[in-house]
Amino acid sequence: MEDHSNFHKLISVSKGIDSGNHESFSCAILAGRVKCWGRNLNGQLGQEHVNNVGDVSNQMGSNLPPIELDNTRAVSISSGYAHSCALFENGKIKCWGQNDYGQLGYEDTDNRGDMMNNKMGENLPYVDLGGLEAVQVSVGFYHSCALLKNRKVKCWGRAGTGQLGYENLDQLGDGSGEMGGNLPEVDLGDELVYQLVAGGNHNCVILQSKKIKCWGNNLQGQLGYEDSAERGDDPNEMGDNLPYVDLGEDEKALLLSASPYHTCALLEQGKIKCWGFNSGGQLGQGHSTAIIGDTSGQMGDNLAFTNVSEEKVIDLTTGTSFTCALLESQNIKCWGNGGAGKLGYENTNTLGTSSSHMGSNLNFVNVGTGLTVQEVRASYSHTCALLSNDSVKCWGGNNYGQLGQGNMTNLGESTGQMGDALLAISL
Repeated sequence: MEDHSNFHKLISVSKGIDSGNHESFSCAILAGRVKCWGRNLNGQLGQEHVNNVGDVSNQMGSNLPPIELDNTRAVSISSGYAHSCALFENGKIKCWGQNDYGQLGYEDTDNRGDMMNNKMGENLPYVDLGGLEAVQVSVGFYHSCALLKNRKVKCWGRAGTGQLGYENLDQLGDGSGEMGGNLPEVDLGDELVYQLVAGGNHNCVILQSKKIKCWGNNLQGQLGYEDSAERGDDPNEMGDNLPYVDLGEDEKALLLSASPYHTCALLEQGKIKCWGFNSGGQLGQGHSTAIIGDTSGQMGDNLAFTNVSEEKVIDLTTGTSFTCALLESQNIKCWGNGGAGKLGYENTNTLGTSSSHMGSNLNFVNVGTGLTVQEVRASYSHTCALLSNDSVKCWGGNNYGQLGQGNMTNLGESTGQMGDALLAISL
């Protein structure tokens, strides 16, 4: 379990809180360089201005320069509410965008990328992790976490629900002397960490035993502990006191994805289990029970597998109210709230609230003739996929140009908008 390249994400999308509170944008790594488009109120596109990009013509392609970050190649990117962090091949991290809570890790609260003030490029420092290299970066709404080469985790930014895991509510990264060697490792017990994911205000890890631990916000049962109590905000909640998430006897996790309000695990046999908020059927359980994971008797063997396909699932992504799975055939299926066409089925139907929606009745998303999917990422109202020809296509809500089509037209909600009709983004 040494190779973390499976968790290197070449595309990322923002995390939205609700219909009135989302900063929808998208990012992609091309030949080691990062480009972002969509909403830009906090400089999250890294262009040293706050104008949206992708909502009118002639803004994409060669007109959209790569973000000035570093001469080193970026290998992975993760995006939060209005900030992003990139991991470089040298094991170092840079972050930009909103910084109200110190989520960029620069010991201040100054945004980066929102104005011409010489804070990007070589003037944008690496996040000080105390001389330790990172192998993965994952960010939530207003916090960021790194999985280090020593297989330990450090987190910084907002701590209002214990999401930093330091058994207090002190935000870190916004004041002098809080980063580097002064930023402690999160106590997750004696086991080394295999994968790290950040939701909105919670995090989960897969440990070397292939068991899962989660901490932070738990109002919707997204931690999977059969209660709604936060973890990581009070003394004696972390380390060995933080239990494993019970996914059933002998179940072992290979990969995790976390939205703000639900969490999914890909298990060894290529099946998935999801828990947390289920308002739109995003857990794929075939019913509309509001929450799974906050009440005794809902987890473990009582938590049913999501009926996606007879094919094995090889990757998954969780949006605010929907989920998508990448199958062995490199096709994708999506379920949950279909508003704005984000599921990609040329309608706005909700899927997953009835058993008749799932399994063989759930179609592949049509991304174009002869094309399959390498990677898929889900946001609040839109979805982006890296395709087999190395192009990127996005669909769903487009109120800020996050689909990169030079307009603000939703795609995926009406007949004739998907497949070959859905144009690849000009990057």
